[in-house]
Amino acid sequence: MSRQDMVWEKLPEYWYESAYLGNGRLGLMIYKEPGKNYLRLETGNCDVHDHRVQRDVFGIPRLLTGYFALHPKGEIISGKMRLDLWNAEASTDIITTKGIIHLQTFVHANDMVIAIKATTEGEEHDFKWEWVAAEANSPRYLLFKRRGQTNKIPKDYALNPAPVINRKGDINLSIQKLSAGGETTVGWKETHSTKKERTLWINLTHTYPQNNSGEICKTEIRKAIREGYPSMQRTHRKWWNSFYPSSFITLPEAQKENFYWIQMYKLASATRGDRALIDNTGPWLTETPWPNAWWNLNVQLTYWALNASDHLDLATSLENALYNHIDQLRLNINPTYRHNSLGIGVASNLECMTTEVGIPGKGKAQVGLLPWACHNLWLIYRHKMDDDILRNKLFPLLKESINYYLHFLKKGEDGKLHLPATYSPEYDTTEDCNFDLALLRWGCQTLLESAQRLNIQDPLAETWKDVLQNLTPYPMDEKGLLIGKDMPYAFSHRHYSHLLAIYPLYLINKEQPGDIETIEKSLAFLAKQTQSALGLLMYRCFFYIFCYWKRK
Repeated sequence: MSRQDMVWEKLPEYWYESAYLGNGRLGLMIYKEPGKNYLRLETGNCDVHDHRVQRDVFGIPRLLTGYFALHPKGEIISGKMRLDLWNAEASTDIITTKGIIHLQTFVHANDMVIAIKATTEGEEHDFKWEWVAAEANSPRYLLFKRRGQTNKIPKDYALNPAPVINRKGDINLSIQKLSAGGETTVGWKETHSTKKERTLWINLTHTYPQNNSGEICKTEIRKAIREGYPSMQRTHRKWWNSFYPSSFITLPEAQKENFYWIQMYKLASATRGDRALIDNTGPWLTETPWPNAWWNLNVQLTYWALNASDHLDLATSLENALYNHIDQLRLNINPTYRHNSLGIGVASNLECMTTEVGIPGKGKAQVGLLPWACHNLWLIYRHKMDDDILRNKLFPLLKESINYYLHFLKKGEDGKLHLPATYSPEYDTTEDCNFDLALLRWGCQTLLESAQRLNIQDPLAETWKDVLQNLTPYPMDEKGLLIGKDMPYAFSHRHYSHLLAIYPLYLINKEQPGDIETIEKSLAFLAKQTQSALGLLMYRCFFYIFCYWKRK
């Protein structure tokens, strides 16, 4: 596994190229601040978010916590870093005009503690730690403010109070109260083994609606210090060394094998079965327009890798996020339809709270995001084959997510069932949107298959059969699948929403007469319209999948 390690021959200087560590709740990024003479250790905690009444990225976003700056006594000349994937530890060497600082860092696999052991050479035993608290306001607000785009910030957006740093007692505390309730505490204490060896112990705790984060924070730090660095390191390594064997794989190309193992490390750092849903940044939040979980592509794609790699233990975080927040999924729906329907909007907090799902035919209604997430749950079920989960959790959730579509289906003059205008993610609004037609068809098909397997006599079974028999065909032309009725795929974008019936739903596949031609035409036109590197990658993924089908 040491061949898979990430190695920096010089210190990284930006968030997006830094070393990263995490345990599914706490996160740490390590990089040298560009143009500055210090190393930045950016902290994060997935639990830390705002709790305002407005259910959007300004009201309920994840919040930044802050960073520790390591100020050496001398000027930084050079440095290097290695991320040991097998042990989930980062080693950093900082070479200065006064000596060398060696850091050994881990975010403990089980306990909510970050440990940074520093060993020094020369005169660097006098280096200093500085805590820099972040501004606890929406990262989208911070980004727009820095860019001078204040017109994009709601006029009624009220700032949270500044953090209060308490240096009394044996543990330093940075306490961030939130106007809407709750608080976050970052605590730290440094212990010294020798003059040239010292350890910084860090904890981040968020509580809501309680305001007891400080006491929890101090308890966690004191517990870790009593256990000691060697013992904490052993238990940390034990977890990670047990994690990897479930997904051992050897690939003929070293670069691809390396990429695979980095993803396994990243996923286990970002989530655990009993911890946070993986949102757009995981535990490594930064100043971003997307400080939440995005359900129009990001969550769904992120979790696919956990099935075939035999890490359903991590995928449980997605199951818990949806199955444990049914009441919230109901509140995301317009009150008229809540009696039998569930849904999720584009961006949510980790408890699935979003703005209200739109109403088809009225504005920018994104209806299919929960059914698409249910497809992820279906894949997880298919790997587990636990019928209790299917009966008691997935079946009722999928049923009520499909119910929302049923409220709006109308029979047209052609005798077919049609959907009013809905929004194809990141494209446009159109009637008979292929994104939604595919998810509605897959949902009804899956409900019938599940009911048969579970021997459930559901009163809606005839309705699902009617939908499958009479739902309008996917809108297409000589170039393949359209976005929807009378709306071609006219410009490149990162979503392949209109192709969902091909992948991952496999409703259009080589087993169906004429489908190969539809797939080939759709992919060829997608490639023609593709202009961005991300779009090209998307096309290649489809191309490889299709080639695999043809071989089979």
